[in-house]
Amino acid sequence: MKFRSATRRFREAQEVRVYDAFGIPGASRQGAVMDRKHFEVRSARNAEFFRSERPWAAIQISSRDGHPVLSEENRIGLLRLVFEDTLEPDRPDSFNASLAKEILDFVDEHWDKAETFLIHCDVGLSRSPAVAAALSRIYYGDDGPCSEMDFPNPLVYQLLVATRSERRRHA
Repeated sequence: MKFRSATRRFREAQEVRVYDAFGIPGASRQGAVMDRKHFEVRSARNAEFFRSERPWAAIQISSRDGHPVLSEENRIGLLRLVFEDTLEPDRPDSFNASLAKEILDFVDEHWDKAETFLIHCDVGLSRSPAVAAALSRIYYGDDGPCSEMDFPNPLVYQLLVATRSERRRHA
């Protein structure tokens, strides 16, 4: 994964960004046109303003209980998670395999119906881009632009990808 400078990261923290996995709707890969889901990464503050005319699902990540109120219009699913933005896997409040399974189950359940996945964390720079990049890797074989925009949390990213790989081995 590539990372941007801290200055650019801070400047972009307040921006609202909409991505699909390539940054281009309907991008082709190896000659086949693929409809790619949009992974919209936002901060908690900006997530409150998200609206969509199409079906969407949301993954809310916070360091503590209490998530922003999201629009219910056209929303088909909501997953709320609480874990710290840490790289230390042994902390009781860090991302773990159980949380990775919750995310994967939620996305699998809504994949065919949702056109957009809103993914937000407190600041929108580490945990939510890691989830978006991991989902892009899992479903499309690349990290998409999310890995280049911010500082995706490597623990979240690696554990999501590893959990999905483990599931495929045992399926």
